[in-house]
Parts: sequence; structure tokens; C-alpha cells
Amino acid sequence: MRHLLERLQRFADAASPAERDRAVMVFVASARYEWTFWDQAWTQQTWPV
Repeated sequence: MRHLLERLQRFADAASPAERDRAVMVFVASARYEWTFWDQAWTQQTWPV
């Protein structure tokens, strides 16, 4: 695990400000989708098919 974190840090250090901004946007979107997924399970929503 430590090796992966070190590798990720190297990529982050080498990223441009624009790439970092994009990474933040993608992370926020993925966290929102994750929350929505678990919220639908918690509230027992169904898909209208």
C-alpha cells in the first residue's frame, strides 16, 4: 500500500495546476456517484424498467 501512495504522490507532484484541478473535479464527481449509489440502496429505490 505504501508503494502505491508514494507513486500517487509522485504523479501529483508532477501534475500541472490544470491537471490537479481536473483531478479534483473528477474526484468530486466520483464521490457524488458513490454517495448516490449507497443512498439509493439505503432508501431502497428501484429502477423503473
